[in-house]
Amino acid sequence: MENPESIGGVGPSGRDTVARRIGIALLLATVSVAMFWRPGFFFMEDAWTELDVMSRTPLPAYLLAPNGEQFFPAFHLLFHALVKVWGLSCDALVFLNCLLLGAGAFLLYLLLRRSWEW
Repeated sequence: MENPESIGGVGPSGRDTVARRIGIALLLATVSVAMFWRPGFFFMEDAWTELDVMSRTPLPAYLLAPNGEQFFPAFHLLFHALVKVWGLSCDALVFLNCLLLGAGAFLLYLLLRRSWEW
């Protein structure tokens, strides 16, 4: 019978230690921040248009308004909440999103590591 601790290369063999996992998580978070975070660079042209529509429209009408050919009530609600919380200074929000992207990449790594023997 196989030792459950050694299934998938995890355990006493040392191939996937806690230190290695922490290192990979930090690497993925660092790469995502380096690629996507730019201080003071958040709103693009379409975001300014969205801010203009949001400022002129009551919230219920804004939530149900079509966005071109698409219908985005969840996006409108999220965007409205983010603007209310962060205002026009979104550097911390973008940094947090970059860290969450790195965390998602790490979870994908763990899933793939568990599913396939590397």
